[in-house]
Amino acid sequence: LLSKKGDVLAKMVPILLGTIIGVWCIAYLFFIFWGLISSVKTYTYFNINPLGITYQGKINPFPGVSWRFDNYWLVIENMERMSVNGEATSILEMLKNSLLYCVGNAVLCNATMTLATYMLSKYKHFKWIQVHWWVFLFTCFIPFNADAGSEIKMQMTLGVYDSMIGNWLYNCGAYGGQFLWMLGAWNAIDKTLMEAAQMDGANSAQIFFKIMLPQTIGLYFVLVLTKISGLWDDYMPMLMQLPSYQSVASGIFAIQGSGYAWATETLKIASLFILSAPMIIIYFASKSKIMKAMSSMEGIKG
Repeated sequence: LLSKKGDVLAKMVPILLGTIIGVWCIAYLFFIFWGLISSVKTYTYFNINPLGITYQGKINPFPGVSWRFDNYWLVIENMERMSVNGEATSILEMLKNSLLYCVGNAVLCNATMTLATYMLSKYKHFKWIQVHWWVFLFTCFIPFNADAGSEIKMQMTLGVYDSMIGNWLYNCGAYGGQFLWMLGAWNAIDKTLMEAAQMDGANSAQIFFKIMLPQTIGLYFVLVLTKISGLWDDYMPMLMQLPSYQSVASGIFAIQGSGYAWATETLKIASLFILSAPMIIIYFASKSKIMKAMSSMEGIKG
């Protein structure tokens, strides 16, 4: 009897989980669809029928009201003339600043993190290397939620405030949630690779760049993309640490917080899709490469 109940439970759990995940996916897709439809409505049409595309069974029944596909262009125009620092900035300049900020920080931050985790994994027999682990634990579990003022003061003292390159260097930290991912990847690689290379006369730099790093380059690529997607819509560091560099995120922030009459709900929704569009394009353009890179992370075992 217990065996039969266990079999029934084993069959019901996947069905229940699949149903929950299915409902969540449908709801998620519905909100995306609703946002796309709402972003091309007129302000009047949105107020009359905010949750759908019809009114009394008819699409667009109101005289003089039409779908406004130019809402996206209006957002770009207003982004260019509005600025948090009081100066007009073109959309191309905002894109350049966003790319410099996101790519530079993602590449350099993950590079220093890769070096730190490699040292911790492969040279753990040195006592001082273990300091990395204790510093990582300290930064993860001790909250630093009120450090914005001290960060700005430190950047001003070091002369890197409001400097893109200075911001890259200042943020070259080795710790964070991705630290454990890369550390696990290094630990999964068999040490016989290093031992064989040492027997062949390879030095430490050759072992790292020619043998070990290619084993984790796929994960590094994924972590860089993950970091870029996390920084892309983060407007606060740009406003506080790089006030002279207006990004796409800070431009969208200016529209979202605007009290002007033209900043309607439909334009604000359209602005959010403009902000997310580059990351969506990057994901669909690179998803096959991401899967291929992850599947190629195999070391020699045994």
